[in-house]
Amino acid sequence: MTGILGIDPGLSGALALLTPAGLEVWDMPVLQVMRNDKKRNTVDAVALGRLIDSISARVDTAVVELVGGMTGQSASAAFEFGRNVGIIYGALAANFIPTEQVHPVKWKRAVGIKAAPKGEKPAKDESRAAATRLMPAYSGLWTLVKHDGRAEAALIAHWGNTQARGAK
Repeated sequence: MTGILGIDPGLSGALALLTPAGLEVWDMPVLQVMRNDKKRNTVDAVALGRLIDSISARVDTAVVELVGGMTGQSASAAFEFGRNVGIIYGALAANFIPTEQVHPVKWKRAVGIKAAPKGEKPAKDESRAAATRLMPAYSGLWTLVKHDGRAEAALIAHWGNTQARGAK
């Protein structure tokens, strides 16, 4: 077995490769573009493709968090988010990496993160705390609140690794 690539999609997301040799984490590559005379951030498809290509020989499976539109999100924001997720799947497919999806509730429950009460956003610190508890040697990778995407990608990879080994 080489490794499991966990992906927390989105502009503040990340990719985490968990192998027997350790854990590597990359922030989602982002590019600023002009759309409708406004600066917008988007996933940098070329940089993401290069990153996935550079690690593809070490990836058995990619596990991507199953995401959807959010309540209150505009149609254009939902479309842009879907476009970014499509870029991720395209880069994985172009590198022939088998991919599975996992619902956030499923992987979070498995790593001990309780669901946020209905209508509330989960605390970003919970993912970082869970990742530190499960992978203390790598806690320096998600020291800042803005690094919650790194912690979540690592936890998704951890969940995928646990599933691959058949552990509960």
